[in-house]
Amino acid sequence: MSTLYPPKPEFLQEVKGMADLVETYSGYRLHERPLRFRVEGSWKSVVKILSRWREPEGLGFTVLAEDGRQYRLNYNQKDDLWEASLMTPDPRNSPPE
Repeated sequence: MSTLYPPKPEFLQEVKGMADLVETYSGYRLHERPLRFRVEGSWKSVVKILSRWREPEGLGFTVLAEDGRQYRLNYNQKDDLWEASLMTPDPRNSPPE
């Protein structure tokens, strides 16, 4: 399981109860990188890690998921809790150009 936690910029959209579970790869350290997470009852695989950071409270990742959207995954080590924020809208719902 993984852990990360960054401050939330105002442009992020919170999705209530979004990341109940996050599966991570733990190699030389706990929660080295997220592999997949549960969003609104369905699992999303992480296609690419776009950024990662460490803070006093825990860890954070910005990831590209298999649905083509970017998510921010935050892990709070003290509370052993994951939070997820949707950063980009669903590309399938974008208006045609």
